Formats: sequence, structure tokens, C-alpha cells
Amino acid sequence: MHGNVLAPVPDVILDALAKPAVDDPLAKYAANVVAMPTRSAGNGSAPQRTRLQAIIDTVAGARDGERNAIAFWGACRIRDMIADGEADNAAFESLRAAATQAGLPAREIQNVINSAVRG
Repeated sequence: MHGNVLAPVPDVILDALAKPAVDDPLAKYAANVVAMPTRSAGNGSAPQRTRLQAIIDTVAGARDGERNAIAFWGACRIRDMIADGEADNAAFESLRAAATQAGLPAREIQNVINSAVRG
């Protein structure tokens, strides 16, 4: 339906990608994840990152001032993957580890996950 798009992309992110603002950190990370291939090239080359790994890497690389928003974005993508049968609840453990690496405290991480699951 959408080619190699990894997840439904909100209009606000598409707008940011169309003309990225210098001070919009989500546009940079969203562009990286949206462009991330999800399948192996099939020609003997190293396997490419999976959709889940791209989300986890994006959360792990979030910087101060963008960590909560990117962690919430990642939690929502994982929630959707679980609903679609692409992942299980263990994916949230990977998100917790990535958000911890980014510097979020455990309580904030749990709040982000709870908000995404309710969403």
C-alpha cells in the first residue's frame, strides 16, 4: 500500500520532512526511521535493520529535550506492531533499555509506555 513505509506517518512529521525546521529534532529522527529498510537485500549482504530495531535505535539516540517525545513515538509504534502481530510485549523491554540509554528515568519510561498503550 505504501511501499517501504515502516509505519503510518502522522501528517505533522510528513510536513516537517517536507521542509525541516532547524530546531525540529523529531523531523531528523522520523526521517531516519521512515527511510530505514526492513528486509534483507537477498544478495548475501549483511541483513538490514528491522523496523523494531530502527525504532529502538531512534529512541536510544534521543537527546535531552526530545527524549520523552521520541520515546512516546517509539512506544506508539511498538503498540501498533503488537496490535498487528508484528511484535510481542517483549518489545517494550527493548524500548525500556533504549530509553534508559537515552537518559530517561524508569518512572518516565513507564509513564510513556502506559500513555501509548492507553492511546
